[in-house]
Amino acid sequence: MELHIRPGPFQALLMSGNTRKYPASLLAEMDLVVTTFHRLSYEYQRMRTGDSQLLRVHWLRIILDEGHKLGSIGPTDLKTVCNSLRADRSSSKVWEAGIQRPYEAYTPNGADRLRELLRRVMIRNEKDKIAAIPDLVLSTKKLNLSAYAANQYNEVVEIVQRNLLLAENFNHDKTHSLIRPQNAKLGREALTNLRKSCCLAGHIDLRINEKELLHALSEIEVEVDGTIRTTEVDVNPDLPGVLRDAPSQPILASGVQIADGVVTGQLGKIASKLIDGSNCYVCGYFSRCLILTPCAHLMCTECPEKNRTKCTQCERLYDLDSMGYPEKLIEMQPSYNQSHWRQTYNITSSAKISYLLERLRDIFSVKVWRDGAYRRVFHKFIIVSHYLEHLDMIRQQTATLLQEFFSSTVPEMSDTEKRFLTPAPEALEYYVPTHKAKKDLTMQCFRGKVNRPLLLMDVASALGHDLSFVKYMFIMEPIWDRAMELQVVS
Repeated sequence: MELHIRPGPFQALLMSGNTRKYPASLLAEMDLVVTTFHRLSYEYQRMRTGDSQLLRVHWLRIILDEGHKLGSIGPTDLKTVCNSLRADRSSSKVWEAGIQRPYEAYTPNGADRLRELLRRVMIRNEKDKIAAIPDLVLSTKKLNLSAYAANQYNEVVEIVQRNLLLAENFNHDKTHSLIRPQNAKLGREALTNLRKSCCLAGHIDLRINEKELLHALSEIEVEVDGTIRTTEVDVNPDLPGVLRDAPSQPILASGVQIADGVVTGQLGKIASKLIDGSNCYVCGYFSRCLILTPCAHLMCTECPEKNRTKCTQCERLYDLDSMGYPEKLIEMQPSYNQSHWRQTYNITSSAKISYLLERLRDIFSVKVWRDGAYRRVFHKFIIVSHYLEHLDMIRQQTATLLQEFFSSTVPEMSDTEKRFLTPAPEALEYYVPTHKAKKDLTMQCFRGKVNRPLLLMDVASALGHDLSFVKYMFIMEPIWDRAMELQVVS
């Protein structure tokens, strides 16, 4: 700016938000207009209707910060808007001819030109050369799942394995497979459920489809001892849906009530195992989503995969279709009705939160010699997670710990420290959906208040802040983008 702007009055405009409209005449009068990628996305929607004021101005220069956010190879909304902006000093053709194409062709001069260009325009501050910043101590802790969390995680794994077995490996159609491109949304949801079940304490309500279960049991009725009896119910024709009499047949103690039928004998035992899960007949491991074979054997989702032409337990051949797939085996499998993943922190705590609470207690208990006595040190902590559910669990489970700590340390505080107390200690929340004014107030409170030691942040909010006063940071689960994880830490 010092190089290109003449001395004199300088007009700048911050173009933020999506509600306020800025006329093109006002934008054209400004010396500098600063906007956001969110505003560019809004301008893309306006551009499609021919009402984008930003595109009506002919700019001198356009500068993009964090240009990688425009996306990788391929068109995106932001790329479309940026390519539509008009500027006199556009250097895209020079860039492509002089640097991009030679660099992509692995020519030496392409790399040299890029290196020389970056040397002139990039400013690099290495933290190890700044004496005021202490050395970074970075450690990774691997934790074992609790027994409850492990069982819930295995259930989600079995759901995915069952889908891939029946829809991918045992079916030539493969229409319902989670790894098909047309089922990408369901595949992403399954992957998210797997991550949440591993990283958080929660579960998915899994219920077998009882009508399909009755159909599956009818297919093997000739193979095992037992009967399926339909419960008959009289209905008052004058009052639809209202029962007039009780079921004509009593439900036997040895039978299993399924939908509108009662299953007895060996069939009833198989039905109970399919509903509640049981041990695999082949490997002996417990499985929640069992596979039922036409020969009435129950197997986990891994054992049938060994052979798709015959039963792994008794080696009885399946009925195969013209393409060699076990059609009957696939069609007789009952489906499972699933709910979305939900947290169960009121039932159990995740291993990660248990470890976090243990570390916080250890740090809180440390005392140093100060002002003639051993006193506690009031550090600041940041806790980062991908999931708002995880942060909500942490907020609730750290409340008691903070209350206990500060109730016991108030007598040890100096008068100056007591001035920066708030009525009740709690963890502060700093999330993307929160309004900017509230987030600024939260950051100010976190920096200035003694009994606000914890700041909970989602990954998207953990960038672009000066948090050098913070002593400890906990990232609750790995960030897939390693570069972003390093940026969050820095």
